[in-house]
Amino acid sequence: MLRFGLETALCRQNLSFGTPPTVLYGGTGTVTATTTAVPSSSYPITFSTTSTDCSVTSEGEVTGINAGTANCQITATQAGDANYASASATQTLSIGKASQALTFGTPPTVLFNGTGTVTASTTATPGTSYPITFSTTSTDCSVSSAGVVTGINAGTANCQITATQAGDASYEAATETQTLSIGKASQAALTATASPAGVTLGGISTLGTTGGSGDGAVSYAVTAGNAFCTVNGTTLTGTAVGTCTVTATRAADANHEQATATVDVAVRALVPVPTLSAWLLGLLGAMLASIGLARSRHARG
Repeated sequence: MLRFGLETALCRQNLSFGTPPTVLYGGTGTVTATTTAVPSSSYPITFSTTSTDCSVTSEGEVTGINAGTANCQITATQAGDANYASASATQTLSIGKASQALTFGTPPTVLFNGTGTVTASTTATPGTSYPITFSTTSTDCSVSSAGVVTGINAGTANCQITATQAGDASYEAATETQTLSIGKASQAALTATASPAGVTLGGISTLGTTGGSGDGAVSYAVTAGNAFCTVNGTTLTGTAVGTCTVTATRAADANHEQATATVDVAVRALVPVPTLSAWLLGLLGAMLASIGLARSRHARG
């Protein structure tokens, strides 16, 4: 008797990937896949890759190693069992460039005609292969590519600095801005003068200044010893015996702070001119007449 055996063919199953995740350089994303088999094989779907620009865990978590286009191929595999044949499928990803953010340091203090240095750092680790450079379109300041800011005009929030780092194979380019206020500068040393430095009661002295900066107006005021002198414009008049202090003030202007200086002026008493009494004048006249008469007799004799 002959016996014939029947072989039962294994059922075929197909794997289908889900929507490709977005995976950036240094970042992660998860791939998913499902099977068409119902019920499916008794084994889980696992993932692998031979690409050098990415890695993937057996559960599907992809890590970007290098940015590029269609440079990461993921293979999904499900082993067969007694009912289903094994199955595999592939999905190709592009590893994107990572974004980076620039962060400015503490704003420097920059004054008119002065300098200060801005700094910035990147969140990228490691950063791009290019340095962070600085620029400005503001007319009230200038900045070197290395970040040295020079104040051109004083003002409030009048100097905007842009930090830029170019992108590379792994990172996108990044920019950030920082706004500075250019401060007013101190004036050069101001000196107050009085000519002459001392006056007699009722006398006058001319006030003036040397030094200072900018175009602020100069004014004068008695700030100590008010009983001894008065000031009108640049003219000081002595009103009583003593010493008065005059403060000269050069006002602030658009780019300079106010500056002051002081000068002391001594007021002296008038010295009286000696006078001769009528009696002394008469005696002196008599003496002169006697001397004249004696000379005349001597000449005749």
